[in-house]
Amino acid sequence: MTDPSPAPPRRRWSFRTRLTVTIAAIFVAAGVGLLAVQYLLVQSFFRAASTTTICSEVKGPDASGPATSANCFVMTGTALGDADHPPPGAAITRETLEAAFDEYSGALSQDVLGSLLIASVVVIVVFAVIAVLLAGWLARRSLRRIAEVTELTRRITTDDLDRRLDLAGPDDEIKELGDTIDDMLDRLHTAFEAQDRFVQNASHELRTPLTVTRAALEIPLEQGRVPAELQPAMRRALAANAHSERLIGSLLVLARGRGRLDERVPVELGPLLATVVAEAAGEAGAHGVEVSFDPPATSVTVDGDEQLLALAARNLVDNAVRYNDERGVVQVRIDAERPGFTIENTGRELGDTEIAALGEPFHRGEASRRADRDGYGLGLSIVRAVAAAHGGDLVLSPRPGGGLIATLTLAGH
Repeated sequence: MTDPSPAPPRRRWSFRTRLTVTIAAIFVAAGVGLLAVQYLLVQSFFRAASTTTICSEVKGPDASGPATSANCFVMTGTALGDADHPPPGAAITRETLEAAFDEYSGALSQDVLGSLLIASVVVIVVFAVIAVLLAGWLARRSLRRIAEVTELTRRITTDDLDRRLDLAGPDDEIKELGDTIDDMLDRLHTAFEAQDRFVQNASHELRTPLTVTRAALEIPLEQGRVPAELQPAMRRALAANAHSERLIGSLLVLARGRGRLDERVPVELGPLLATVVAEAAGEAGAHGVEVSFDPPATSVTVDGDEQLLALAARNLVDNAVRYNDERGVVQVRIDAERPGFTIENTGRELGDTEIAALGEPFHRGEASRRADRDGYGLGLSIVRAVAAAHGGDLVLSPRPGGGLIATLTLAGH
C-alpha cells in the first residue's frame, strides 16, 4: 500500500490580498462607525426637540363669551396622534392645532438640522483625522519592506556584486521581488567576471604574438638587413605594434582595477604625486604647459596599491597636459580632509554631456580628433576603475573659464 501523496503546501495570502483586505476592513469599519454615530445623534436630537408646549384658550360656560383663562399642556412627538383627545377642560379648535403643529414642525426642523450639521462636521473631522492616521500607519507598515529592498539595492554597486539582499519575511510579492533582484545580481556578477576573465586572457594571449612581431621587426632593422626603401614601412609597423602593446596593457590594468585589491599597503600621496609631476615635466615643456604641485604641510596616506595609484595620477596629468591650451597651466593639489587629489587644467569650454562621456572607454572627446592628440580613450576609464578598487570615485567637472577639474577620492589610511 503506497503512502498518500503529501498535501500541497498551504499558500499564504499574497501581499496584495492582505493589503486589499486590510484597507477594505478599515474603511468598512469606519463607515459603519460613522453611520452608527450619525444614527444615534439624529435619534437623540429628535427626542430632545420633539417636546413642545401648546396653550389653548379656555372659554366660559357659553362658548361665545370671552376667554376666561388659558390652558397649556405639553405635547410630545408620540402624543401628536392623540391631539383629537385634548386634556379635560381644554377646548382646542382645529385651526389652533394646525397652527401649533406648523410652528412646532418648523422649530423641530431647524433645531434638528442645525444640530445635525454641526455634529456631522465634527464627526467628519474626527473620522478624517483617524483615517489619515490609520492610512499612514498602514502605508508605513505595508511599504517598509519595499523601502528596505530599495535601500539594500542602492548600496550594491559594480564593485560588490557578490552582495545579496537575502530578504526575510513572509513568502509574498515583496519576498519574490527580493529573490528576483538576487537572481539578477547573480547573473550580473557572472557576466562581469566572465568579461574580466576574457579581457585578461585575451590580453595575455595577444602579448605573445605582439612580442614576437616586435622582435621580428627590430632585429632586421638593427642588423641593417632591411633595404632603405622598406625601413619607413618597418618603422610604421613597429609603431603600430607598440601602440597595440600599450593598448593591451591598458586593458589589463582596466580589468585589474575593476576587481578588489587583495593586498593594500600605506601609500603616501605627496611623494607619489611629486614623482608623477617630475616625470611629466618633459612632455609638458614640449606642449608649452606649466605643471605646478604644492605638497601639503602634513602627509596624506591612503591604503592601496602604489602602482595603480601612480598609474591613475599619471593618466590624469597626461590628459591635463595633452588636452590643454598653448601656455596652459596644470595644477595638482592634495586634499587632506577627504583623502585624494585634484588635477585642474586650462583648456576649451566643456559641456556637461561631453564631461559625462569622458569616463567611458575609448571616448577621447572632441579635441582628440586633432592630429596631435594620441591615446586610446582609456585613461579616465582606468582612473575610475582604480578609484573604485580603492573605495573611492572620480569626479569630473568643468573648470570656470575653460578646462577640466578631475578629483580622485580614496579611502583613508
